[in-house]
Amino acid sequence: MKNRHLLALALVLLIFSVHANQKIATQQIANPKAIDTANMDFSVKPGDDFYLYANGNWLKNNPIPNGYSTWKVLRCCGRRMRKYFAA
Repeated sequence: MKNRHLLALALVLLIFSVHANQKIATQQIANPKAIDTANMDFSVKPGDDFYLYANGNWLKNNPIPNGYSTWKVLRCCGRRMRKYFAA
């Protein structure tokens, strides 16, 4: 039973990500990027704090909401998916 729920969730996430990122995928095929520099914080020296250097802007743009102790990419996708399908 649990495996069915995980499989259904994976399928929904796959469908949502394909639909939501269709334009982005087309742009990436035309102009592939190995590293997304939009999430990097260049004000931090990589030798001082590499984690903030590599992820600083993502952390600034995605603050941890009240009621959560952590905030990860999958939670962002899940929240977006619930809003998308609720509309």
